[in-house]
Amino acid sequence: LFKVPAKLSESNTSTSIIELDDSAASAFPYMLDYMYSANGEADFSTERATALRYLAEYFNIRRLLIAATNFIRRDIRAATAPMYLAEASAYSFENIAAATGSHCAEHLEDIDRSLIARLSPALLQKIVYSPKIKCGSLTLSLIVSHFFEDRPEDHDDFFFTILTDNKLIPTIHPRAATPLLKLYLHFRECEKGTVGINHDSLRQRCVYAIATSWKDELSKPPLEKENKIYTYRDLPESVRIEVLEASLLYAKEEIDEKDNMILSKNEEIEELGGADYIDVLDDETVCNDSVLLQLEEDCDW
Repeated sequence: LFKVPAKLSESNTSTSIIELDDSAASAFPYMLDYMYSANGEADFSTERATALRYLAEYFNIRRLLIAATNFIRRDIRAATAPMYLAEASAYSFENIAAATGSHCAEHLEDIDRSLIARLSPALLQKIVYSPKIKCGSLTLSLIVSHFFEDRPEDHDDFFFTILTDNKLIPTIHPRAATPLLKLYLHFRECEKGTVGINHDSLRQRCVYAIATSWKDELSKPPLEKENKIYTYRDLPESVRIEVLEASLLYAKEEIDEKDNMILSKNEEIEELGGADYIDVLDDETVCNDSVLLQLEEDCDW
C-alpha cells in the first residue's frame, strides 16, 4: 500500500507502529482518502496542509508531497503564515519555516493578535529579529505586550528580556507601557535571570511612555475592572510616584512650550494691531493648567 523507504522499520516487519503528532494524526484520514480517491485529489486546508506534506514525505507519496508543497506556497499570506511557521518548525521543514517566517516579519503589523499568540516565544523572536522585519517600535511594543498578556504561561524572563531589548523597541507605546512595566517589576521581584541586571532601561522607557501621554493615561478616572486594561494605578506606590513626577515634568514642558507659542502669537498681533492688542488665550491651555494642578496634588501624597 505505502511505498515505504527501506531505512524504516516498516519495510522489514509485518507490523507498523506509527507515532504521529496530533496534527499529523488528524490529517492521516485525509491521506487515506487521497490514496483511494478516483480523481487523485487531496482535501487540503491551511490547518492540515503541512501535516499532509509530512505524511507524504514519511510514506514516500511523491505526488501528494508535490501537491501539498504547491498548496502551501499558494496559501501563504498574513492570515496563514503564523500557522505554517509553527507547523513547519514542528516538522523541521526549514525552507517552509524560513519562507513563512520572512512573510510574518514583512507583514507583522497585519497579522491578527490571536495568531501571534499561538506562536512560541522562540518563533516570535525569530520574526522580530528577522532582517525582513517591517514594523515600527511603537507597534512592536504593543505586539510584544499583547503576546505576554495572551500567553501567561510563557512569562519567561529570558525571552521577555530579548523581546523588550532597547535595540528592538527603543520607544514604547503608552498602551503597552504599563503591562510591560508590571512584567518587568514581576521579574525583578522574583530576581530571575538577567532582567534585573541590565534591563533598567525598559523601566525608564515605560515611565517615559506613560508620561508623554499624561492627559490620556493620568487625567481620566479609573477604568472598570472588567475591562481588564492596566493603568498606572495598578503599579506599586513607589512606581506610581515615579510616573507622576515624570508626567508632571513632561506636562510642564508641554504647557510651557504652548505658552511660549501663544506669547509669540500675541507679540505678532500686537505688532500688527498696535493699540488694538488682543490677548490670545487658548482654551486647551486653561484645561491643561487645571490638569497640571491636579497632577501636582496627586504627586503631593
